[in-house]
Amino acid sequence: MYASSWLKVHHPAEFAAALVNSQPMGFYSPSTLLQDAQRHGVELDPIRVEHSAWDCEVTGARIRLGLRLVSGLGEDVGRRIEAARRARAFESVEDLARRADVGKKELGVLAESGALDDLTGGRRQAIWDVAAPRGEGLFEGHAPDEVRPALAPLSRSEQLVLDYERTGVSVADHPMLLLRPRLPASVKGSRDVLRMKSGARVTVAGLVICRQRPMTASGVVFATLEDEHGFINLVLWARVFEQHRHVATTASLLLVKGKLDRSGAVVHVVVDTLERLDPASVERTPRGRHPRDEVQAGAPYLRGFSRDFR
Repeated sequence: MYASSWLKVHHPAEFAAALVNSQPMGFYSPSTLLQDAQRHGVELDPIRVEHSAWDCEVTGARIRLGLRLVSGLGEDVGRRIEAARRARAFESVEDLARRADVGKKELGVLAESGALDDLTGGRRQAIWDVAAPRGEGLFEGHAPDEVRPALAPLSRSEQLVLDYERTGVSVADHPMLLLRPRLPASVKGSRDVLRMKSGARVTVAGLVICRQRPMTASGVVFATLEDEHGFINLVLWARVFEQHRHVATTASLLLVKGKLDRSGAVVHVVVDTLERLDPASVERTPRGRHPRDEVQAGAPYLRGFSRDFR
């Protein structure tokens, strides 16, 4: 424990990268580990086939995210991409596919993850380029004679959903950053909670990243929410948990009401009630499609973030 704590304090980039490269393990997802590293001064560079190795790599206080984070990409393909890039830089998606022997399915997940953005000029363009017909058989090596469409870039919320779907990590965004402006001011964040007095009534919201029910805790459930700034620890007494069992065990985003309990620097919210935070219930603005719509569409991909008891 001391050695791990020392590494986290003095070498946060190496500590976080090593944990992500050792996944799956423990309670915390790569997203939680990397966002915590960012809060401790570590900078993240996105997954790119021109720069990413299979594993996450550290340079100074920066972590270059590795291809291992791309869901649907096998290690054998990732290693071939590494080897082909060492020979020479990739010139195009076709060059990548040919020299690293990357199939269309793997190219698709790379495009959706953002790993091809620099080769193609953007996420939407990468998805288009991968899906478009290309010369095969007798026509291999001959690009189709057609005009490349100019596609609008993804919205912030669309990109966030694809990030979570394909890598489980967003370098510069979080679901609560999109939802916070539409929540009432009475819904406090992790920073607010740290400044509040013990016994205060509080309403909080966040992404569920961990649920625990120790055998020795007499049915008490401990959960952790993550918002855009940090963590909020929850305590659910057995009675409260049973009243809200379905929501407590299935919701990826929670709205929680309870009482603050402080013991020195340790702060918990003792839960009175909780409910699923449904982005569709957040007030709509008059400007057409709101980011909450994309967050709602991406909700299934958030469920895998919580490391839970069963």
